[in-house]
Amino acid sequence: MNFLKKLFGVQDAPTDPKQEEEKNFEMFKYDGVRALQQHQFEYAAKCFDHALELNADDLECRDYLSRACIATGALPRNNRAESKSSCRSMALVSRSTALAASSSPWQALAYMK
Repeated sequence: MNFLKKLFGVQDAPTDPKQEEEKNFEMFKYDGVRALQQHQFEYAAKCFDHALELNADDLECRDYLSRACIATGALPRNNRAESKSSCRSMALVSRSTALAASSSPWQALAYMK
């Protein structure tokens, strides 16, 4: 075994916590995308929640989470002020960023109210 290690030059790479966190984020995100494509919406929402715990600034992941929550029916159909769920807030952020990108930012702000 040592012969093969010496022959191919395998070295123990030091694990960087930042790289490990990024790797875990990507794993949760793409597992969620696969689950979303296979219509396993509850598992997808869990994956996206974990991914957003690692990187809360990823808008693509927020958009996927809002799609999964809409598909599971996790969004309350009542008044917006009553809802505190993460799925609802993700859907609002996703919708407002889409409006801001496609049209006036004032429409996005009006939608958030």
